[in-house]
Amino acid sequence: MLVKCVRVGSGRCGIIALEQARQHLETLGLKQAVDVLDNTLYAAANTQLPYPVMLAELLGVNVAARRESYLTTRTRLAHLHFQRTVEQFDFGFQPSNDERLVNELANPVFVAESHQRTPPGPARRGQDPPGHRLWTSRPSRTDTALISSAPTT
Repeated sequence: MLVKCVRVGSGRCGIIALEQARQHLETLGLKQAVDVLDNTLYAAANTQLPYPVMLAELLGVNVAARRESYLTTRTRLAHLHFQRTVEQFDFGFQPSNDERLVNELANPVFVAESHQRTPPGPARRGQDPPGHRLWTSRPSRTDTALISSAPTT
């Protein structure tokens, strides 16, 4: 949709377009983007930020706010008695937990790599997903049959 604007005076066209953009963001439910729209446009004009970068920053604010809201809601619905982060965990109280291993598994790089290791494709009804044997350590039925039929000495 093109924004139609008739130049009435100096700068009047930009104000109309800005109000239309604000209304569109509100209609889409992007409240956080509406709140930071003026500051983002001002910063983009001062730093000569390219339009795609400015748009990504504007939408990124809304994505971050939605994620925070999602996590807050999920945590509240979990009825946890208290909330702790990995950094706040007392490893002295529970010495069986390896602090180095927990910190390594909590590293965002490990989490991103583990998502790349998932087998591709959806699971079919009644069957293992494609590549399932590559990703599990349990033996399959044929492996178990081979082991049990092996001669013992």
